Parts: sequence; structure tokens; C-alpha cells
Amino acid sequence: MVGAVNDAVGHKVLTCIIDISELRYINSSGIGVLITILTKFRNKGGEVYLMKLPRRKEIAGYHQVKCIFQVVQSEEEVI
Repeated sequence: MVGAVNDAVGHKVLTCIIDISELRYINSSGIGVLITILTKFRNKGGEVYLMKLPRRKEIAGYHQVKCIFQVVQSEEEVI
């Protein structure tokens, strides 16, 4: 996933939308990967959007994720 992000950023893609509607569980390592992606995009003037963030207690740091990332319900909110 991070390799694909490097390619996208290298091709001057500035918007990344990650659909996480099917996410059942994420731990701190997974959040770390998302933050790495976010950092790569923001360093190039871009942004990462998490689409359809589930409200599950299994998502470690649910409230922190909402504070760090732009959370949207549809692609149309980004465009």
C-alpha cells in the first residue's frame, strides 16, 4: 500500500480517498500506516480522506482518527 502511495505522490496525485467501510479491526500499527500515507500526501500539499469510517469499538483510537484525518461519507464530498 505504501508503495502505491509513493507512486501516486511521485506522479503528483494530491488527493487520496481510502474507503474503510468494511474495516472490522485496526490496531496502532494499522493507524501508523495510515499516518505515514497522510504525511506523504500532506508533505506534497495533498490530503487523505477516510471514507465511511465505521463506528466500532474495535477501531483503536477511533476519536483520534477523526481528529487527524478528514472523514467523509462519499467521494462527492471531496470533489
